[in-house]
Amino acid sequence: MVKLGSQFAQTYQCLGYLQDDLFQFRPALENLRKSVEMDPSMDYPRFRIWLIRSRLGERDDATRELDSYVKSLSGTKAQDWSACIGLFLTGKRAGERVL
Repeated sequence: MVKLGSQFAQTYQCLGYLQDDLFQFRPALENLRKSVEMDPSMDYPRFRIWLIRSRLGERDDATRELDSYVKSLSGTKAQDWSACIGLFLTGKRAGERVL
């Protein structure tokens, strides 16, 4: 893991995305996990974590992890777009066709 000395979760999020794009999956996971640890309300890194883990053959564990996050959402956030994406990725919501 790169030592950034940053107190901003977005720094780790961006580094994780870059590492993922460069196929550096394990370091990307570390940095994306750090970003959600620093700011638990972040949704995008959780989706990327699911994608990376799925690529690494850890889809069942990734799905359980994302499902746990989606279940933890409450109030209006539970009906938000991020919850819908999480439900779709975990197989709990079918794709809907928009005309």
